[in-house]
Amino acid sequence: MAEADETRRDFLNRLAAGAWALSVAPACAPPARSSGFDASRLPSAEDVWDWQLWMNSLGPRYTGGEAHATFVEFLARSLEETGLTVRRDGFRFTRWEARRWALAVSDGSGGGMVETPVASYYPYSGLTPPGGVEGDLVYGGRAPDLSVPSDVAGKIVYLESPTPSLDFARWYAEVGALPGAAGLPDRSKSAAAQTLSAPDLRPFAEAGAAGVVLGWTDVSDERAAGQYVPFSRPFQGIPALWIGPTAGERLRASCAAGGRARLTLEGALHENTPTDTLYALAEGETDEIIIVNTHTDGPNAVEENGGLALLALARYLNQSPPGMMKRSVLFVLTTGHFARPYVPSIGGFVKAHPDLIERTVAALTIEHLGALAWESSDDVKHAAPADVEIGLAISARGALSALFLESAREEAFEPVVAVKPNHVERFFGEARQLHLAGAPAFGYIPLPEYLLAEAPHGHIDKVDKHRLHQEIRMFARMLHKLDGAPAAALRR
Repeated sequence: MAEADETRRDFLNRLAAGAWALSVAPACAPPARSSGFDASRLPSAEDVWDWQLWMNSLGPRYTGGEAHATFVEFLARSLEETGLTVRRDGFRFTRWEARRWALAVSDGSGGGMVETPVASYYPYSGLTPPGGVEGDLVYGGRAPDLSVPSDVAGKIVYLESPTPSLDFARWYAEVGALPGAAGLPDRSKSAAAQTLSAPDLRPFAEAGAAGVVLGWTDVSDERAAGQYVPFSRPFQGIPALWIGPTAGERLRASCAAGGRARLTLEGALHENTPTDTLYALAEGETDEIIIVNTHTDGPNAVEENGGLALLALARYLNQSPPGMMKRSVLFVLTTGHFARPYVPSIGGFVKAHPDLIERTVAALTIEHLGALAWESSDDVKHAAPADVEIGLAISARGALSALFLESAREEAFEPVVAVKPNHVERFFGEARQLHLAGAPAFGYIPLPEYLLAEAPHGHIDKVDKHRLHQEIRMFARMLHKLDGAPAAALRR
């Protein structure tokens, strides 16, 4: 295992040096019918890009918010226009919304408060009055070795929160890759990993602290900006903000000098907020089902645009001759990915529809499409069509990974890597609950650095129109292969 984290650019340069090859044993692939794939039945790249631009224009689409509801209704209406009957699983929850945030700090020398740049807020943390909350600064430690100071009541606590490395070498066994030299780095550092490691703030709330500031320590200010992390925690009961490493150094010094801070996080709690999961069945000739799923909520242009792929595939089936698909295709577009403690996303669908899961012979989960790679330092940002995010595919079933790699090869789509998780907790994304329910599940889940980050432009500059459409073509090919393979073979 590498001692140091491999940079994404080093990784991509290593990929470029490899020859085109399919490093997966052919015996893993189940026998399948001739694909029958016809790209002319898909919406054009321009049509899909128009959907992408419109979706992005809505802004962040967090669970149950107005922008999210607008997007869900667009998907429902568009699916119905393909001739499908759209059904819904409805949920209600208390939605937390941030509207304005700010941080001002004094250095302890007797001077006034100085505005300090804020990277983002801690979702579902807490809220303040318009004037914020003010208190003495106190240092609470560096995660994971945190302590609640004994005299924390009424104070603003500063916590340092390093970004954990993604230990790919320990988490996954590689199944195959395109090109043959492709592969995940042994270890990689990503801002999105704070979702796994960010501190639980409830002990500080219970001790009476007025607020918490969390500092990024090992990513640049640009990489820290806008990160909606962690997105999987219940309401914390205390307002909290994130700051980048530059501001963090100043805040640590202010703690030591007896400084004070004023933390503002205005917003609202919306009780009884409705939000819907959509599902629609394209009937085939047998009772067997192929699930194609994604989620509909997210902060930017990539997270989550999988619903656009499902809409394109539904139109593809609608334009295809009767009897082309032997199996039925169940499109599932879930809500709740960004409010997981309150809205169960795909896990809720699995629980509510055991009859459909029982009929499922394969599940294809599609997330985070068209992603370009992005690196940043304190003075550099980069995103270019030559630098694409690796197409990470996760499945415990070697047969599904083999069919994916065949589809990618036919579409000349690369770089991609298919892996098998060594533990179910590393089966990231919306495919995991389908796997746990016993369905042969496959998840396509590229993990760009900006995956969980808000931005004024939604990071639309890091989405490639042609790669997005190429991924959709690849999944149409894979859908044919899943339809033609024997059910028993798909479980291998």
